Amino acid sequence: MGCGWYMLTFSNKDLIDRDGRSLKWYPPTDWVNFVDSNLFSNENSLAFKFLMSLYTAIMMLGSNEIGPVNKSEIAFCSVCLLISSLMNA
Repeated sequence: MGCGWYMLTFSNKDLIDRDGRSLKWYPPTDWVNFVDSNLFSNENSLAFKFLMSLYTAIMMLGSNEIGPVNKSEIAFCSVCLLISSLMNA
């Protein structure tokens, strides 16, 4: 789930809506300083990117808010949250 989330958010990192707003997903740790978010840059190691995606996947298992920002992310989150809710039940 974490790897799927990273692949989806990485492929959407350059999306812009009609009003010129970025549709890039920001990790929960970057919501306060979203302008400085650099998860997808080469400054972060692959291990950090993996751990952030794993953290997000664990949040999905607990049905927590993870902040999808476009239609494909919302669809992915909805499916993951439904599956995780069924697994937890």
